[in-house]
Amino acid sequence: MRIVLLGAPGSGKDTLAETFKQEYNYTILSPGEIYRKQARDKTELGIKARDEYWGKGLLCPDELTNELVKNTIGGLNEKELFNTIFNGYPRSFVQAEFLSKLVNIPMAIDLIVSEEIAIGRLLKRGRIDDTEDVIRRRFKEYEEKTKPVSNFYRNHGMSTYITIDADDTPRAIFEEAFGYVIENITSYGLGY
Repeated sequence: MRIVLLGAPGSGKDTLAETFKQEYNYTILSPGEIYRKQARDKTELGIKARDEYWGKGLLCPDELTNELVKNTIGGLNEKELFNTIFNGYPRSFVQAEFLSKLVNIPMAIDLIVSEEIAIGRLLKRGRIDDTEDVIRRRFKEYEEKTKPVSNFYRNHGMSTYITIDADDTPRAIFEEAFGYVIENITSYGLGY
């Protein structure tokens, strides 16, 4: 089942997506990771994205990220696309609408985390763009631009919208999320 993971920076989206990948062979589609890899590989797109946007705590423009996602989806086989977790995408209403035209999204999981816990987590992971100032700027960006995406999925009749308390342990978060996945697979009659 395709899943969109929503949540503020530091809510545990990466950890949850990685657990789904390790335990159930999910494909993770994370524009942030793709941008970071391209920056490490010194591609023009990666350097531009880092220097002008995410390195400053800003979101990359919708059109740039939508094109990146469309190209990535185009390279997936049917099985990979069926079990894909969209991690950190969509991050705007425009991106959510764009994705809904590309593929059906049966489930959106919104990880709700307190700002102070999230900041503590992000400072520990040690990415170059994880300074407290940049993290707080990313929180502000999230509140203004990304939080409204929750409303898209909450009110979108084709998706089951779920919230999970992400202040909990990674294992507890995964078990709750996976329980919802099983419940929805059964209700869709997809089997497992």
